[in-house]
Amino acid sequence: MNFDRSLIFPPKLLSGYIVFGTIDENSSYSDASSPYFGFPYRWSITLNIFPQQHSNPNTPTPYIYNANDIEVGMWIGFINGFSYKIISIAPGSNGEQIDLVVEDTDLLNLVTSPDQTGNNAPNDNQSLLIFSLDDEGSPIISPIQSQSSQLPGYSYWISDLESRFKFRNYYQKYFYIDPGSNPNGLTGGDPVYLNSDGSFSKIDSSIQSEVDKLFGFVSGGNLPNPGHLTVTPSGNLLTDLVYLPGVTGDVLYLDTNSGVNNLVSIKPNSGPVIPVYIKLSNNSAIKISSSSGSSGSGGTGPTGSNGATGPTGSAGPTGSNGATGPTGSAGPTGSNGATGARGSTGATGSTGPQGPQGPQGPQGDPGGNFTYAKTIFVDTNGSSSPSDPRKLSDPFSNIWRAINYLEGNDVQGWTIWVFPGDYREDRRWLFTSNNSQTTIKLNGGVRIVFQLEGGYDHLIGSEGGNTGFSIIGDDRSIGNSADYNTGAYLYFDSKTGAPKGFFNFEDVASQCKIRLYGLYIDSDGAVDNGFRISNCDQINIHAINCSISTKAYNFNIRGRSLKPKIAVTNSILITSIGSNTSYSNFYSGENYTDSYPGTSYFNGILNFENVRFVIRDKNAAEPEATGFIYTATGNSAAVNANYITISNCKFYQDQKNYYAWYSGGTAGTTGPNRIETVGVSIVNTEKANQYNSVGGGALNEVGNINYIITRETDMQDPSDIGI
Repeated sequence: MNFDRSLIFPPKLLSGYIVFGTIDENSSYSDASSPYFGFPYRWSITLNIFPQQHSNPNTPTPYIYNANDIEVGMWIGFINGFSYKIISIAPGSNGEQIDLVVEDTDLLNLVTSPDQTGNNAPNDNQSLLIFSLDDEGSPIISPIQSQSSQLPGYSYWISDLESRFKFRNYYQKYFYIDPGSNPNGLTGGDPVYLNSDGSFSKIDSSIQSEVDKLFGFVSGGNLPNPGHLTVTPSGNLLTDLVYLPGVTGDVLYLDTNSGVNNLVSIKPNSGPVIPVYIKLSNNSAIKISSSSGSSGSGGTGPTGSNGATGPTGSAGPTGSNGATGPTGSAGPTGSNGATGARGSTGATGSTGPQGPQGPQGPQGDPGGNFTYAKTIFVDTNGSSSPSDPRKLSDPFSNIWRAINYLEGNDVQGWTIWVFPGDYREDRRWLFTSNNSQTTIKLNGGVRIVFQLEGGYDHLIGSEGGNTGFSIIGDDRSIGNSADYNTGAYLYFDSKTGAPKGFFNFEDVASQCKIRLYGLYIDSDGAVDNGFRISNCDQINIHAINCSISTKAYNFNIRGRSLKPKIAVTNSILITSIGSNTSYSNFYSGENYTDSYPGTSYFNGILNFENVRFVIRDKNAAEPEATGFIYTATGNSAAVNANYITISNCKFYQDQKNYYAWYSGGTAGTTGPNRIETVGVSIVNTEKANQYNSVGGGALNEVGNINYIITRETDMQDPSDIGI
């Protein structure tokens, strides 16, 4: 609490996302009798934070809240309804990125997980908010409107978030102090006082000093681990107080004469004794109800008896009023006299002395001259060689120039912020270990046309090991037109011929991680592959809310690639063949030279959730037997091939003769695939089966394969109506 500032600080409400690949388990549930024994309840994560702009010049960074303003005890809420408490913060935040340990408090995310598996982990594919609780234990979700561009469908989500803290109020009923230890064998309903080390002890009602320190009553325990304790406080929790004397657990008494900020931690020996707070920290406490205060110790002498009251004398009679005389009539009004002539104006007096200068106004908005730590900017009105692209006033003119700038300066984990406009990119985007983990943030209205002149074999790609990048668009709804998806539109218009792939990952040594969000990628039927992957080790790709349209394969994995992990969520995959050649939305073959340890593991992990597979072949002859998902030859029958998960998908093809999944492997050279079905999917086909395996390894089913329904009648092309 600061009485020296002239303006109050605005509420903090920061948005952002988890940096892809930075979620690590920190602590696990230790109840061996539970089916969730060993499940994590704390994680280490890294966040990228979008700055919250405001109009107060007195915050640590004027006019902005950023990652440096996040504090222990704040909460993170995700759009799936999960919330996590911030337990600790690692030093070294640069204002844009921050390392945290977060907790699934009370394992509430675990027990409410709708998948019935207890999956309570944070998700790096979802938007999030960072907020505080007020003194009543309710979330402070303000100002929400200014964050709405980062939050899809936030109205119902916010209602869910508020209800979560009504269900478990951590200030009024389930209060705890980390680590919430219970060394004294307390149980539900026990009255307790708070020790200086943060532990609770049961009150002995025969000891007045313990009764004076009544903190509350035990309300629960042993979650998430044995020894954890929650207490219902006997008073209201107050935060942001002026400095409080004493140590944790002390009762603070009113003393306006010798106290620190009018409070003392030692009970006065005389005079009125008024307990005010039970101290938690230097700036927070439990307010003690006024009814619990005790009186002073001095005795009061007896009151003497009143003397007798003498008799009151009688009042004399009041005399009568005399009569009022009549009012006389008014005389006539006289006429007005003539107005006199106006006098001349007097001379103007001399000017008085100048008054003293007023106080200096607040500092102005730093605007474009503010230098960001790990963010550079791109705008169509920018420069090809800005002197300092970390300033808003000095952006690059092309995205490829910004990517090369980071690569040339050997900096990792930076963000490229791209403002709305039409960009003509005549160089490829290349990511190496020098500029790995770059995030490209495309604001609404960004349209990118790749028009390469150098004959490159790809538009976007990686070289070397330990690379990765994220490309994030604003738009949350994916359709099949550049006008519909205005968040981020990427288009290919080659001058010298088509490259092998829109994204190309060839001979990447190890662990390349790619995250795409809210993109419409259109090759105009000129680029064969959306993603071409060859000779790569442990590539990890997750496309969310994307529309990917290519000539042949949306994903093409081949050439001895090891352990690929591919996930596609809430997206549309479109292949426009235009000939009688058979292609697929997803192709994987000739890529297994190793597997995860043991034959119970799989080389390829493929996950498709709420994906619309579209193969346009209106002018083509009848294609050979194939599938939307096609897996071909492996290297050994002893090595498992792919673990494929299909959840709530649709498969559409004009000729209606594709399988949902098809194996074209050769007998003895392909290990068994495994397909898991979740929810109900539909394939528009005349085939009798939803899948087919010819000559290759066996197909092991998990779940009910009949949940993939065949439909011979025409259904509307999903790409025409979006998702």
